[in-house]
Amino acid sequence: MIDRLRKKVFWSIFLSASGVLFVVLLTLNILSFTRNEQKAKNALSRAEMLLSGEQEPGPGGPPRMPGGRKDNTMPRPWEMEEFTIVESGEEGPFLILGDADFRRDEITETVLVSLASFVCASALFAVMAHILAKRIVAPTERAMKLQQQFVADASHELKTPLTVIEANTTVLEKSMGENRWLTYIRDGSRRMSELVAALLQLSRLDEEAEAVPVPEQKPFDAAEAAMECALPLESAAFERHLTLETELPDSLQITAAEEDYRQIVTILLDNAIKHSAESGEITLRMEQCTMKQGRRVVPAVRTVVRNTGSEIPAEALPHLFERFYKADASREHTDGGFGLGLSIAKGLAERNRGSIRATSSDNSTEFILELPV
Repeated sequence: MIDRLRKKVFWSIFLSASGVLFVVLLTLNILSFTRNEQKAKNALSRAEMLLSGEQEPGPGGPPRMPGGRKDNTMPRPWEMEEFTIVESGEEGPFLILGDADFRRDEITETVLVSLASFVCASALFAVMAHILAKRIVAPTERAMKLQQQFVADASHELKTPLTVIEANTTVLEKSMGENRWLTYIRDGSRRMSELVAALLQLSRLDEEAEAVPVPEQKPFDAAEAAMECALPLESAAFERHLTLETELPDSLQITAAEEDYRQIVTILLDNAIKHSAESGEITLRMEQCTMKQGRRVVPAVRTVVRNTGSEIPAEALPHLFERFYKADASREHTDGGFGLGLSIAKGLAERNRGSIRATSSDNSTEFILELPV
């Protein structure tokens, strides 16, 4: 996440500075071109007047010939800035416009100088933007590392007392027999152990994301793995009067971290069971597809978990994979979840160079996992 933030800051600074420079240079080139056009028009106008025998009125004085002469004789060639007059006897004067190439060269030179200046300045802006981006993001990076370290340390410290509580609860149950107070303690400690395990896994995923590791990937049958994840959850779906259906091919090979894939599918199915409507349907299906990886389009496998129930508001969909986020706050403590499962699923998918997203419409919700083959 820090790398993405640093890239965003870099491109914001670089594009802003380059954009301002481009507008300034473009304005200067337009003004230069306009000025040369106006000079050319003035030269043609003076030439027409001169060839027709007319004189140009001088400011505050008698009529003046081009080139500053007060008599009616033709000006010398070096006295004319825009054109040259050559006398040729009975046929009259010839007009030679001698600065067209010069003006063309002047415009070309201005454009080339502007392009060279833009390239050099852009390179300088890139270096400055890189330095500024590192400086700007540095406090956020330090804060996130401290937060990750705190979560990891706190989770490790909580594991020991929770283990002691569970062990003592087991001993008390054997000596005193089961009672509701011990049941509450055991359930609470188990719930806390699950939370600590989830926090530890998220902390590891964050640490790995900074180093961008490649997990151990081996070919395996994704269809068989998905079926094995769905079978143990059929009883949980049956208890909630839900129907769990699978639409899987006979075999579909992919290369990825198999344990990560199994955990993602289990999280999505468990989430669908918890949030399905009464007597609803849950569908697990798989198909071949393509997905984008940078600028490339690569073959992939799409795994979809669909459940019926109330629609998730469109404004809540982008936040579903945030930690501790729940679209329905009224179910915050009744569904048995912590709001971390989808965050873990997203981290595992990205670790395997995949993606996961959610859609909701027509009283149903779909979670779509795509992993490159």
